[in-house]
Amino acid sequence: MNRTWHSSVIALTGTSGSGKSTAARFLSDLGAFVVSADQLAREAIGEAELAQIRARFGSSVFHPDGSLNRKALGGVVFQDPSAKAFLEQLLHPKIQAIAAERFEGAFREGYPLYVYDVPLLFEANLDRHGFLRTVLISAEDSVAIDRIVKRDGVTVEEAQKRIANQLSTSEKRARADITVENSGTSEELREKLKQLYQKLTH
Repeated sequence: MNRTWHSSVIALTGTSGSGKSTAARFLSDLGAFVVSADQLAREAIGEAELAQIRARFGSSVFHPDGSLNRKALGGVVFQDPSAKAFLEQLLHPKIQAIAAERFEGAFREGYPLYVYDVPLLFEANLDRHGFLRTVLISAEDSVAIDRIVKRDGVTVEEAQKRIANQLSTSEKRARADITVENSGTSEELREKLKQLYQKLTH
């Protein structure tokens, strides 16, 4: 694995409902080069990967037209650690290769800040790669649950289950270099990120 790019990149993470994706968008607006691991995961699934997913999980995680039903697959993965491990082994090397390519290209362009938006940074132990900083976007569980329910149209119980399937916020805080609290408004988050951006680029 090419480890060189990690040391120049900020890893951004947060539990579901924390506002991590909003934070990534704000940082991009401020001038950072942002790569989304979720987007790379979509790009990493080609015909060979689809065939392996079908062989492992069957047609229940596919739409009738043969395209991948990501929501159905996510439901399986959330409840089955072995399914999660299978997908990580299948996709992680390819995701890392694409990320390296994107960041190395961006380094040549010259941006003030480079950010890798990684939802499962700590769960997958990706922080061991030696990022420049790890930044956690954190929200109180009650706030995160409310956001998930409104965003995805799921029940409170389903939202609670999503959060329970990730590391606790306290454990993430202990592992992160910087924690940005986001239980308030998006304007408050924007202001906090503006200050963080200035701190990280000066």
